Amino acid sequence: MDKFQNLRKKAEALLTKDVQTDIDLQKQDILKLIEEIEVFRIELEIQNEEIRETQSALTKSQREFFNLFEYAPIGYAVLTHDGVIMQLNKKGAELFHLSREHLIKSKLNAFTFPPGIDFKLHYERLKSAKESRTLEAEFVSRHGGKFWARLDLTLWEQNSENQPHKILCAITDISDMKSAEQELVTYRNHLEKLVQQRTEELESTNLKLYDEIETRKQSEQKIADSLQEKEVLIKEIHHRVKNNLQVIISLLRMHGRRIENEEVAEVFTESRNRIQAMAMIHETLYQQEAFVNIDLKSYLKRLSYTLARVYSSPGFMVQIDVDVQDVTLVIDQAIPCGLIMNELISNALKYAFPPDCRDARIIISVREDGNGELTFMVRDNGSGISDTVNLESPKTMGLMIIFNLAQKQLNASVEVQVENGTAFYIRFKKT
Repeated sequence: MDKFQNLRKKAEALLTKDVQTDIDLQKQDILKLIEEIEVFRIELEIQNEEIRETQSALTKSQREFFNLFEYAPIGYAVLTHDGVIMQLNKKGAELFHLSREHLIKSKLNAFTFPPGIDFKLHYERLKSAKESRTLEAEFVSRHGGKFWARLDLTLWEQNSENQPHKILCAITDISDMKSAEQELVTYRNHLEKLVQQRTEELESTNLKLYDEIETRKQSEQKIADSLQEKEVLIKEIHHRVKNNLQVIISLLRMHGRRIENEEVAEVFTESRNRIQAMAMIHETLYQQEAFVNIDLKSYLKRLSYTLARVYSSPGFMVQIDVDVQDVTLVIDQAIPCGLIMNELISNALKYAFPPDCRDARIIISVREDGNGELTFMVRDNGSGISDTVNLESPKTMGLMIIFNLAQKQLNASVEVQVENGTAFYIRFKKT
């Protein structure tokens, strides 16, 4: 504009010059002025072209902004400081199911349920805080429908100081989120009720279990007391049986000393030894803690030692080797086994060795295989059984006791080997 004013002033000065002024000089000034005017015209054309391009770009930018505003996936509204809708995009109108003509110039809080958003207050806070604000509200749409929306409020400052600022409001439908939250709350409340109900049930069950445990403890204590009482009674029974058998043994010994007939005295001695074998079983049960099984190793050592002492004499000693595994037997099998071993050891001590034998030896062995079968062996290095003895149909009392007890009470097999002495093998299944 300054350049244009300067050119104008120059032209006016030329026109007011005196006619008598040098015509050639005036002509040169006019040509120079025309040239400057032409240059100015070209500059104006260039500036006009730039203005047109800027205007086109501005128009395009405005169109793009309008499209972004109009076709945004969420609702946008321009509000006055007190919440009056000045502008509203397509999505915003769709949320309310109303036309923009119906919504424009209406207050936004008139559609909330219940009404109550104070946009003036939010406007003042936006001005003071210089940052956006977010709030949630339930809105009423056309035909009474309702939806939840999140409002993001931003202060839209104006270029002119005389114009009041506006509020740019983004409206996002959060009905699905609210519905999900409500379902989550409902589900959580339901779970809490279930947990409470389950907790009450568990507490009730725990109380019942506690009562049952207490009752069971009392029952177990009664059973333990009863068992202890029975163990004491059983122990006392074995002790009394052993004592009674000892009384019988003492009586037989007393009567045997008065008998002059050697054969009758021998019968008394054998009977006493058999009773002694049974008494040892009851004594073993009385001395140990368990009343069910008999420790064979300990029992057979005591039995062999007792019999060796009975049948020993001055100048005649028999060495007895006991090789027994750690095997136990129930009393129903232990008593017949004890009687059988008593007969086998007694017979070997009485009949296997001549009076002048200096290397008399008896070996007692008990073995158990992996299938629970027991093998009892009594072997001596004496002269062997006489050929006159019929092992298939024995007539002597000792052999009859051995075979009858083995076959009928133990369901055992009996094998006899006569080679470098005599060996008896008793085999049966352990129960």
